[in-house]
Amino acid sequence: MDDSLIIFLHIPKAAGASLRKCFQMVYGHERVFWIRPGSRAQSLKTLEEMTPAERDRIRVVTGHIPLGLVEGFFARPVDYVTVLRDPVDRIRSFYQFALAQPEHPDHGMATRSSLAEFAASNVRGLENQQTRIVSGLGGKGQVTPETYALARRNLASFGHVGTQEGYADFVERLATRLGWPEIPDPGTIHKTDNPIQVERRVEEIILARNKWDRKLHADARALGSNPT
Repeated sequence: MDDSLIIFLHIPKAAGASLRKCFQMVYGHERVFWIRPGSRAQSLKTLEEMTPAERDRIRVVTGHIPLGLVEGFFARPVDYVTVLRDPVDRIRSFYQFALAQPEHPDHGMATRSSLAEFAASNVRGLENQQTRIVSGLGGKGQVTPETYALARRNLASFGHVGTQEGYADFVERLATRLGWPEIPDPGTIHKTDNPIQVERRVEEIILARNKWDRKLHADARALGSNPT
């Protein structure tokens, strides 16, 4: 049996909740270590305090985490999974999700802002977040051409790369590669009803802050079209 550790780098608003649920349905909740939003420090402390045998029982680690955050806790090969999304669509979805969820930390900003204002704000996660996660840069520092080049190399080395728009095909490939007995159906999770139309000027605002994410999403599409 494959004893590698699956690390699912969950890009916010890129089908991550659905895929996490798939992992939980296949492997069981107790074998999927979920680093929940806002609990990173406590989750890392929990991992640190686990015995080697307890860590060995974990099959999947997932969360809004950058590459390199948890690998040091495990003495096993790592199999990376991630799903990327067109940055315009991702940030539109991010805005509508925050707007609809009163408990969301950015709900207040969303209710006071248009999509254009929100996209230009200092809310965390609106500027090349996909490149930050895949490169390992995280939330600190500037995303540079070198950061993107590193993210692209990392992405090419991952075992399983998908895109939001190709999600169904990606899950089929993932299930085959990982030997799942069947493809789980987690149902609809966090789906935005009635997505708003993004005006051209708003799209330009988003892309001005996410040019590296746009390139990385194109890289993910190419990898998905030519899986190894």
